[in-house]
Amino acid sequence: MSTSKRMLDAVERWAEPEYWLMRETAAAVNGRLDGLLVPRSFEASILATRRGYWTDKLGLTGIEVKTTRSDFGRGLKEGQFTRYLSGNLNGLFLVTDLAVKTCEVPESVGHLVVPEPWKMDERAICKRLPTWNASPLDSDTAWRIIFYVVNRARDDRNAWRAEEKERWAEIGERFAKALATLVDEKHAPEPK
Repeated sequence: MSTSKRMLDAVERWAEPEYWLMRETAAAVNGRLDGLLVPRSFEASILATRRGYWTDKLGLTGIEVKTTRSDFGRGLKEGQFTRYLSGNLNGLFLVTDLAVKTCEVPESVGHLVVPEPWKMDERAICKRLPTWNASPLDSDTAWRIIFYVVNRARDDRNAWRAEEKERWAEIGERFAKALATLVDEKHAPEPK
């Protein structure tokens, strides 16, 4: 498993259950983001207290992962983070390991740190929230989110059904064993 994927997994653990993490998306930005946080409800969004349209309250937040210090430096030098913020994002989080200090991250960009990205169950730590921008949601991004949410809900439902099926199969096996034990005891030869 790549370091980038493990870092995104750590972000997902940090964001759940309030947010879904859409991975590898070109939506809402000038370029390709590693992820986009989509709130599951208005209460989840930091922008929930804002007045305005529901699209303002969604608070689409970009996620950009930098696995090495040199990768971070290259993104900084090329203006990658500024370019992303000029898109339709309400905020941007940069995800790094401990090699990048929060004071080095541009002020308007949030910072999530994954202290030990090689660990499988690591959770990101929020060092700084991004500056929130009032950006309208474009129709392309809105449709991508709708399809993502529908697919995610279907996947969640299917996973729930699979778990239920396994539980019922286990209950059935236990019942069959108990019944077989009772039958065996009933038909066992009587002691002499």
